[in-house]
Amino acid sequence: VPDGEVTFERIGYKKGPSPWTWEANEKPLCAVALADGALEESTADVHAEFANAFIGGGVLTGDFAMEEILFLVKPELMVAMAVANRMVDTEAIRVSGALQTSLVAGYGAGFAFAGDYDCRRKGPPPTVCAIDAIRGGGPAMSEPALLRDLNKARLGFEGAAEVATGHWGCGAFGNNHDLMFLKQWLAASEAGATK
Repeated sequence: VPDGEVTFERIGYKKGPSPWTWEANEKPLCAVALADGALEESTADVHAEFANAFIGGGVLTGDFAMEEILFLVKPELMVAMAVANRMVDTEAIRVSGALQTSLVAGYGAGFAFAGDYDCRRKGPPPTVCAIDAIRGGGPAMSEPALLRDLNKARLGFEGAAEVATGHWGCGAFGNNHDLMFLKQWLAASEAGATK
């Protein structure tokens, strides 16, 4: 068993006005680098995990989407399922120190075990921030929905130097790729990330 510790944080803010100012915010936008590949291979110190409101999603029922795959390759994340109940709109869950134990290939029906983890990602394990998105469609374009997602991503990205992310809420939740990218870019920039 490797040395180290795993830390589980449930962070949030009181319901009410946004804790961050989004309108006329003068913080500069951080750099963006587009990359292909598995999220878990990114060298960023914070990895966004596109959670269900109930963290872990269908990992125990055989689903193989982004959240479930991440929990399978880093099984210590499953502890969060036991210690954190449903996330509300004003909170995120962060897990630091979870180690990757396996490699996988494919997605959905093509998902398969690809061997033991070979330590290809250098450095300490990233912090995994679980943030659930609002469902896409008309209501997702309302100001309260936009602020909800901005605030949730900002909360999850707190303290990040670099954030690795992807198409948050754009699968089963049906959100717009460009809009969800912009939300995350604004939130990472407001949190002080450089990339």
